[in-house]
Amino acid sequence: MSGPREVHAPTGTQLTCKNWLIEAAYRMIQNNLDPAVAEAPDRLVVYGGRGQAARSWEAFDAILNALRNLEEDETLLVQSGKPVGIFGASWIAIRLGVARLPEGVRWVELFGVAVLGGVGFTMSLFIASLAFEHGVEGQLALDRLGIITGSLLAALCGFSLLRYAVSGRPVPSDADSRVSEPTDSEA
Repeated sequence: MSGPREVHAPTGTQLTCKNWLIEAAYRMIQNNLDPAVAEAPDRLVVYGGRGQAARSWEAFDAILNALRNLEEDETLLVQSGKPVGIFGASWIAIRLGVARLPEGVRWVELFGVAVLGGVGFTMSLFIASLAFEHGVEGQLALDRLGIITGSLLAALCGFSLLRYAVSGRPVPSDADSRVSEPTDSEA
């Protein structure tokens, strides 16, 4: 069933997925949309006015289906929209004239900074600790490992993009980087 609906995670000891580690993620995404805890569950909003569990109900259903069919030796990767949102909002603001791209900054550098926005370590730990406070034994440790790995990958990707973006630029000499005093004609 696709479209807005009231979501409640399964409870009890009956598995929906192939093991309890996968089941924990399956139940967590549904628990996040439970009307008792979600901010606007009909719009998939979990917290903070825009923090969505999925981009659409079709995507939500696809995630649940993928988790139900996920093998024990597989990993489900869901792309975060944070870098896209940061870069997209910046691009729109610059194109509309509300903001400007700083002098000397190129779009690829702005995108590198947006990718660094994927480092959501602190918030992810907080949310995982809420989701698994009484959850599957050892799940919080695995979540933390996944969170730190994802944050490190986002940092590495952002750093690599920025390093690539500035690799062809000349390094300013000491004289170039100093601010000169205005001359009489400039004052």
